[in-house]
Amino acid sequence: MRNLKEYFETSDEVNNKVVTQGVLDRIVKYRQICNAPLTAGLHGESPKLSWIMEFLRDYPDKSVLIFSNSRKFLELLSSECSIYDRYHRIIAGGTPPARRTEIQKDFQSKNCKIVLIQTQAGKEGLTLDAADATIFCDTYPPLADYLQAKDRMAPSKPDDTRARTIYRLMMEGTYDEELYRLIDSNEKATSIINNFINYIRR
Repeated sequence: MRNLKEYFETSDEVNNKVVTQGVLDRIVKYRQICNAPLTAGLHGESPKLSWIMEFLRDYPDKSVLIFSNSRKFLELLSSECSIYDRYHRIIAGGTPPARRTEIQKDFQSKNCKIVLIQTQAGKEGLTLDAADATIFCDTYPPLADYLQAKDRMAPSKPDDTRARTIYRLMMEGTYDEELYRLIDSNEKATSIINNFINYIRR
């Protein structure tokens, strides 16, 4: 990532090279490298992928939603999750409505324990409150997409008080952290504004 910042290009130990054509292209590569270098065409470990797989091994009984904006990363994660073939599904941009409904039913009835979701494709129209945990592999604006995705596991019944956990993964000292701070500050500002409006209404 330092090479990309300074020279707009980088390469790995076997000389696979990434050359960016401008700032926006470089930002896309930042996102890919933060998730998994392989999605940018580079060899290298993915701490996020390792963390997720360790989490799934440590908590095999938990029902988990995993969000990413990157379809490539979800496909890579899906191949790693092949050991859970009976228990994981994927929802991406091309997933037909009927298949989305089928996956929702499977997850809610515990017939599958893991759903990998491309944020834009799964931020609305799904009730997945059987989840024990939601993992965000990457978050970036608009804030509404993150908030809607987070709401997928919100309880749909008033008497559902089961504890749920949200994890947001990021690489220390990278673009990931900058985006986290941006989303976090926007979320706090939105909360203050909404509470102020509710105060006026009272």
